[in-house]
Amino acid sequence: MNIDFDYNIDNYSIKELEKFLMLNNKFTLNDINEKCNKINTIIFESKDYNKNHKTLIHKFLEEAKLKLIK
Repeated sequence: MNIDFDYNIDNYSIKELEKFLMLNNKFTLNDINEKCNKINTIIFESKDYNKNHKTLIHKFLEEAKLKLIK
């Protein structure tokens, strides 16, 4: 599967990350963790993504969490 995704967290605004993770405007740390964990589970269980993409997506989600928490 050819995935065209920008893994650079600096290229995303807070609003874009909120939309990407489908968070409402009063999200909590728990909401962020649940959404990121759900995406990670889907990606890691999928055979459509190679190990490199899985690692990059995981790193992106970790950086997204940090950016949203700040």
